[in-house]
Amino acid sequence: MNGWLWITPPLTSLTTWLLARLAMWLLLNPVEQIKMAGLPLQGLLIRRQGRIASGIGKLAAKELSTAINLSPETANNENIQKIMPMIEGHIDNFLRNRLGKAMPMIGMFIGDKTIAELKSIFMKELEEIFPLVMKTYLGQMQEDSHAEKLISAKLAAIAPEKFKAMLLPPIQIARKWILPLAATIGLMVGLLQLMITLTVINS
Repeated sequence: MNGWLWITPPLTSLTTWLLARLAMWLLLNPVEQIKMAGLPLQGLLIRRQGRIASGIGKLAAKELSTAINLSPETANNENIQKIMPMIEGHIDNFLRNRLGKAMPMIGMFIGDKTIAELKSIFMKELEEIFPLVMKTYLGQMQEDSHAEKLISAKLAAIAPEKFKAMLLPPIQIARKWILPLAATIGLMVGLLQLMITLTVINS
């Protein structure tokens, strides 16, 4: 029997680990679009920044228009804080369900810890944006479309480097369990391949 067969499990494990590491690296890198073999290459989340901002803007605008009666008196931090839990709930649903359906590859790498970190990041940004939005564009915000475009534009305008810095902590948390899981799955696949090969040889 060829002794090289026994390196199949660790080799498969290493290959799976490397592929998972590459996939996670490609979520945020490269920040600026580059050409590789004539094809454009950019971090998946960075490239989808506009779509993510649009989805959050749409949900946030809907909550703003239905949760409170917009008037100059409502444009204060106290009233804004009252509607933030509802907005947070919709963002949670967006990250857990809608984002994964729209971009399945991203959904594969988003767990509970990652969702919590992303939600915290977006809520922090929204808390800073809403007071300015409501006080400056109060008249326009009577219509969902104006609020949606404004909020989406604010989030989409975040510089790619800053956007990457915002998303990096949850991605790093996800790596702690995704990479070992990938290596374990690779090892199991390798062992299965080895068992099948040995069975065929000995039969």
